[in-house]
Amino acid sequence: MKTFKPYLLILGALLLHSCADYKFHYSRDARGWESNTPPAGLTPAHSVFLVGDAGYLVDGKTSPALILLGEKLRQAGKNSTVVYLGDNIYPDGLEPKDSPGREADEARLKAQLDILKGYKGKVFFIVGNHDWYEHGLDGLDREKKFIEKYLDRDDVVLPKPGCGDPEEIELTDNLTLILIDSQWYIENWDGHSEINDGCEVKSREVFREYVEEAIKGNRNKNMIIAMHHPPYTNGPHGGDFTLKQHLFPLTDLNDNLWIPLPILGSVVQFLRGTVGHPQDASHPKYRELANIVIGAARKNGRFFFASGHEHNLQYTEQDEQFFIVSGAGCKESPSRLGKGTEFAYGHLGFVQLDFYQDGSSWMQYWVPEGDGSTGQVVYRKQVKGPLPDIVEEVADDFPPIPDSVDMPISQTDFKKGKLWSFFWGEHYRDVYNAVVKVPSLKLDEFKGGLKPEKRGGGYQTNSLRFETEDGKQYVVRSIDKDPSRTLGYPFNESFVTEVVKDNFSASHPLSAIPAARLAEAVGIYYTDPKLVYLPAQKELDIYNDEFA
Repeated sequence: MKTFKPYLLILGALLLHSCADYKFHYSRDARGWESNTPPAGLTPAHSVFLVGDAGYLVDGKTSPALILLGEKLRQAGKNSTVVYLGDNIYPDGLEPKDSPGREADEARLKAQLDILKGYKGKVFFIVGNHDWYEHGLDGLDREKKFIEKYLDRDDVVLPKPGCGDPEEIELTDNLTLILIDSQWYIENWDGHSEINDGCEVKSREVFREYVEEAIKGNRNKNMIIAMHHPPYTNGPHGGDFTLKQHLFPLTDLNDNLWIPLPILGSVVQFLRGTVGHPQDASHPKYRELANIVIGAARKNGRFFFASGHEHNLQYTEQDEQFFIVSGAGCKESPSRLGKGTEFAYGHLGFVQLDFYQDGSSWMQYWVPEGDGSTGQVVYRKQVKGPLPDIVEEVADDFPPIPDSVDMPISQTDFKKGKLWSFFWGEHYRDVYNAVVKVPSLKLDEFKGGLKPEKRGGGYQTNSLRFETEDGKQYVVRSIDKDPSRTLGYPFNESFVTEVVKDNFSASHPLSAIPAARLAEAVGIYYTDPKLVYLPAQKELDIYNDEFA
């Protein structure tokens, strides 16, 4: 008698439930999208085109999606921006010049760059996991130099190779683009000895702070956060596979390996969807990154996330944010509807975001027809209405600011035992911990009023740039220094940081003040620093939590 195996039924149900395909998928809310059209007669103030994973040539030919994109860019003109969302060269980044694969790599890049001839708008590239593969930072450097030389433009590939610094680009007065190298966060840094060199962000912890500040600083605008890896996805990287991938999993490695492995195939795909490869959304490091950017966004408003990685087109509203997947520049992969997903399609294409003068925004998904000389919109939606008038709710119940306070020069405890001091010296540890009277910096009174502008770029200290009404700038810099910003990986995560931190006490904490008098005496240019206490106050605005 045959026994009933309920686990097979459960497995089969899970398999069918999680199957993705290459068809159009529209949610109930998205049906009838064709009737949604922007206001007649209005021209977008700025258009942003998003395309990802475009670094591959099929039979040596430019992708139809790129050909169509080039036509749309020429029509858009100077009030537009195109963002390439990573994986700009398949499979392993840009080869060295003397490599036999260099010519093919250049051809893959030129296919993306040649459509920009005559384009008057802004161009940005971020990198993806395939740009990092094989050659690491050297490959990223080569790619950046090649693209910017070929286009004769600077600062096209951002962030700087090997850096986690979020890049903020103001496209208009009420539209900001933030570029993030998500692979930098996911990457295993072991073996990348030069990672974070010359960067402001030298750890994942500091990355979190910079992302939160960048988003918070632009919270009253429309904002596009562009990163290769999508925080949400309903494709293979999100654990959604085709029936073929369940039954014939080896075809993912080779199109000709049609070997039926139904149970094993489903187990493999199940593990990808639950445990995950580092490139899959279920992997802990991937989820950690997603939680950082989503968490920062949710605190401050509703913004756009634009990503590639999946070779399909998706639109999802989740966590009060708008998630765009546009990774179908040259390849295709399956997708399906999931929680909050309104549209999914496993076909070549790209996304166009139009922003109007009042801050309202519309979104269009384009797919090419034939060779790409023509195309059609397959999904369109008004995502946001006009931006509201800015009414800042800044706390005004700050305690009165004293004229001065008695406090230690440093907030760091530099006290060490006799054995440590014997080997490393006495330094100025006692001075750092000395209590002194420090005048308070009242921003509304100093030099007619100071307005905070931007966090500074110090490699060891926290600094904040201020500006007066007449344009003069001042910088407030912390006395305490962070050794993890100076040290490269992996030393910034080891006991070496304690040694370097103590070494800071070898210099006097207030040495810059008398140095100004010496410079003045010999007639050379100098800054004139003062020791101040920066208390919490209304004028410090969004920087109170970190700098007060």
